[in-house]
Amino acid sequence: MGSVAQRWFGAFLETVKTHDGSITLREAAECGELKLWTQALTGVVVGTFPQMGWRGAAREHKSNLLPISRSEYLALDAVAFESAGDQRWRFPVGVFELENSLDDDLVAYSLWKVLCVRASLRVVFCYRWDASEGAGLVRHLADEVVQSMENPDAICPWWRNACYRWIAKRIRDISLRILQRLDARRQYGALPSKLIGTDYGAQTLV
Repeated sequence: MGSVAQRWFGAFLETVKTHDGSITLREAAECGELKLWTQALTGVVVGTFPQMGWRGAAREHKSNLLPISRSEYLALDAVAFESAGDQRWRFPVGVFELENSLDDDLVAYSLWKVLCVRASLRVVFCYRWDASEGAGLVRHLADEVVQSMENPDAICPWWRNACYRWIAKRIRDISLRILQRLDARRQYGALPSKLIGTDYGAQTLV
């Protein structure tokens, strides 16, 4: 059946090929219209939720699942919850940041935000004009954010320091593989050429 991250990534690849906002996403990426890019990508991300059995919230996608209705929770771009169950309050199953800034530190801030949230899936999207910049950015984020967190146990209590260093390396390696897969899909017209998607979830894509 696969991990949450694997299943969501598959849902994302399917959704981005058929979603109403996919053409807008491609055009915005090619033209560098970052506000429009973020808006279209938000729609695609939220579009993956029904396939996962989730309900979520994002800008222009208000949720009434929790007692307090919001378009955004926890100052995150998109938050997903399991739709099953009758709990009035619940932990998110997935958290997403869609960062369109070209500033590496703002991308790092988005990563730091999702790492501070208890969720099975944590995803950061970012934009770079040249897709070849993605590999260097992934390494930068793994080195500057993941490995430099002073208390890795605060992110996932069951991780220990030695294991955490191994996980940081796995995040780097796996994220580069994700970028390669996304680039291969782009060549066949399935993805916008300037879209870089990186999963830093508690469950990583393998």
